[in-house]
Amino acid sequence: MVYCSLVIDNLQSDKRFIRLFGEILAKDYKSRTFGFSTDILSMKCVDVDLKEADNRGNHKKTMDLMAGVADFDGRTGKYTSQRLLPVELKLDCKSMNGIKDSDLVDKDSYTRRMFTGVIIDRRSVFIFREGTVINQALSKLRRWKKGPDSSVMKQWEFLSPAQFNEYISNGKKIVKL
Repeated sequence: MVYCSLVIDNLQSDKRFIRLFGEILAKDYKSRTFGFSTDILSMKCVDVDLKEADNRGNHKKTMDLMAGVADFDGRTGKYTSQRLLPVELKLDCKSMNGIKDSDLVDKDSYTRRMFTGVIIDRRSVFIFREGTVINQALSKLRRWKKGPDSSVMKQWEFLSPAQFNEYISNGKKIVKL
């Protein structure tokens, strides 16, 4: 999976909510970059919090952003399976105490419902700090996957910033158009 700016550029109704990943990160985390690559920080994304603030209806908790991703065939130079990837930044967590699976399920499902008429990846990504917190998160996710919302959670990825750098680029340079 690679970053694909075309996905974001083609979102006609959501153009006013487009921001760089780094700008969305800076809203909550000031100038800290947590090890995200410059390619990731410069990705165009949809700021879901802005979209939700503009929503005059029911205000619920949402994921932080939607990134444009696709599969890329290096042989043909073509993008396939273009879609949005929901991403939640949990970089301020010092531990997993107090984080409820139901809250994350609600964030994920409500965010998906906000984006009608576009293809959304079946997976959702939650990004935690390196070290103890990501390890706690992965342990908790394994337990949650045995519970009542397991079908949703089986599609979740809990990653550190460094892992997200690789996840989006799939080990290759991020491709931009």
